[in-house]
Amino acid sequence: MSSSDTLPSEELLKCPQCGANMELLNGSGKELAQCPYCGFSRVIEHEETKEEHDERIRRLMYEREKGRLKAQSEFEDEKNSRVKRGKRIALAIVLTPFVIGILAAIYTLVFGDPAKPTVDPFEGMEIVFSGADGTGEAKIKGTAGVDYFIEGNGSLSEGEQAVVTAKSGSYNLSSKSKTVTVEGLALYLTDLSMADEETLSVLRERAAEEIEKEFSATGELLSSATKHYESYEWKPIGLYLVTDGRTESHLLEAVELTFTRWGESVTEYAVYEFDGVLLHKSGVARVSWERDGFFGNTIQIGSMSEGSNPVWGTYMGAMTGFDSVSEMETSIRNAYAGLSKLQKAD
Repeated sequence: MSSSDTLPSEELLKCPQCGANMELLNGSGKELAQCPYCGFSRVIEHEETKEEHDERIRRLMYEREKGRLKAQSEFEDEKNSRVKRGKRIALAIVLTPFVIGILAAIYTLVFGDPAKPTVDPFEGMEIVFSGADGTGEAKIKGTAGVDYFIEGNGSLSEGEQAVVTAKSGSYNLSSKSKTVTVEGLALYLTDLSMADEETLSVLRERAAEEIEKEFSATGELLSSATKHYESYEWKPIGLYLVTDGRTESHLLEAVELTFTRWGESVTEYAVYEFDGVLLHKSGVARVSWERDGFFGNTIQIGSMSEGSNPVWGTYMGAMTGFDSVSEMETSIRNAYAGLSKLQKAD
């Protein structure tokens, strides 16, 4: 059961059914009074006081102003959003050609020009290495319209890994670099084990040619030695090698010289030098005859001090050389003291 009254609040708070005091369930203004015992309830209305009226009006004005400001803010946000969208659209329209151009350039850089054919520049490529170890060069033949470059060309070393790069304005290249092994260069003779017997024979032949030239040319390294004897002969007694293990090497042909006159002979020793011997896998690539290849001091041949026939006189010629093999080997070691151990091939 419920009702609405405008009676004074003291009477309205008394339950008309059971006489118990009812409880207010709401705040000011319209209030609901309910009996906790029998359940009777009624709405209690009463007139606002001036203070309540002024407070309610202030709240209404505040809420109205708050709503107006919120609406104005939302309107400004929407207006600004429309302006920003317009600017973004205009900027996109302006930048679209540039973006398309950049994307096209990136695509061309990565995948190549779609208007050009694609080729593998290293298919069928031929590369030839020449020169000596450490100063090797490469010549490359490949696809026409493709330019080839090799890293370190002119200073290549045998066995090293070199990078060949390819560029072309006519094709899209499926690959732009390739690693190759440098091979086929001439090697400096840095160990006698590098030369087989056939190669050593060739070197001995070269030495023989140069030695014969020396004997036939008076006034040079053999000086007057050949002038005062009826005959002479020579024979090789060994090849010597001294080297730094890289590019400096000296190959020395040691020979035994025998001078004869009136049935008596005198034996001396000499050294002939080749400088910078280069070898190919197929044999000798280059040797340089060292004109100053003699070692030792000037020795008198057939002098009284050598026990030769007094009839010959005290001076029977001279040459630059050695009286013994041990003296010759010591001189070689001293001449190249900064290089590696002396090697000998008999």
